[in-house]
Amino acid sequence: MTDRVVVLGAGYAGGRAIRQLASTLPSAVEIEWLSAEPAHVVAHELHRLIRRPGATSALRIPIEAVCPDRVAFRAGRVVAVAPADRQVELADGTKVAYDYLIVAIGTAVADYGIPGISDYGYSLKGTEDVLGINEQLAAVPDDEPGRVVIGGGGLTGIQAAGEVAAYGAETGQSFAITIVEGGEAIYPGNPASIQRALRRRLESRGVDIVTDTRITEVSETTVALDDGRRLEYDVHIWAGGVTGREPVADLSLETRGGRLVTDEYLRTDDERIFAVGDSAWTSLNGEGLPPTAQVAWQTAPTGAANVVRSLGAEPLRPATYRDLGTAISVGDDAIVHNVPFLPVDPLTGPPAVLVKKGIAARMIATLASLGHARRAWQYL
Repeated sequence: MTDRVVVLGAGYAGGRAIRQLASTLPSAVEIEWLSAEPAHVVAHELHRLIRRPGATSALRIPIEAVCPDRVAFRAGRVVAVAPADRQVELADGTKVAYDYLIVAIGTAVADYGIPGISDYGYSLKGTEDVLGINEQLAAVPDDEPGRVVIGGGGLTGIQAAGEVAAYGAETGQSFAITIVEGGEAIYPGNPASIQRALRRRLESRGVDIVTDTRITEVSETTVALDDGRRLEYDVHIWAGGVTGREPVADLSLETRGGRLVTDEYLRTDDERIFAVGDSAWTSLNGEGLPPTAQVAWQTAPTGAANVVRSLGAEPLRPATYRDLGTAISVGDDAIVHNVPFLPVDPLTGPPAVLVKKGIAARMIATLASLGHARRAWQYL
């Protein structure tokens, strides 16, 4: 009987895993790739669509440009995984059998039980949501300032605020932008010098930053804060956190924060199921890896390689990860910090913008082609 490896998800982790499998699995092994939409989305650049909806085609790459010839791709939303039967069920009722499964379906928006978060406003988890932000900004009357409230002052919230401010500057529309962050500072958990640099850039663009304050409720027109204030809004953007997607959370396997717990080989409780990227909660050296693009990029090939080794009854190899720093955009500006080999840290201004563009372009070229990277360059 022919072995079959199935990969769920077409993001960074899924794309990297598929390419590793296609180049290393024996030709007799079938590879099937399942994703809710037939495209690879350049997720860490989606905030650009807030200001430039015309970038959609450049940041949503057709799956044909990414999928190796030997891989069978099927578009469909995964609704359940049955480990006992080794089957994946899609929303249309189709059941796909597997011998080994790689889960790479990313994360969903975490609402933390806050009333109204899921009902009102937009996230940056998909192209439709981000394009919705652009449409709402465009709908604000010209004769009054638009009110934008962003929940969460991490990387996503900061970049969203920068794009809204840049949109206002380009269109001439006035926006009152407020970031609400529950921690003591924006970009929590990072060096104070970087936090201050980001704050200066945001405030110079008219962004109001509220820290040590949490959102307690969202209605159709207001955001309630835990200090008793209510902020009226025209556009609400939620960037407050992520959690595992339902098919992962519903599996009878160990999870943490809705993400599948794996060992250092990216293997779950079930030796036939591996998890990579944001779907995985992986501890290396006693610390859980964050759900970031660079973690997915570095570790997904190892998970795929260990599936190949499992099929060949070979010893598995542990994943490795090295933090290569962070590149953050604030509109057309950028800050790059903790990146190895750079002579200045943090790097700012045009050199930082060039580095950030280069990182994104390299990822696009690796998964798709140099041509796709060239077409996306102006939007990165």
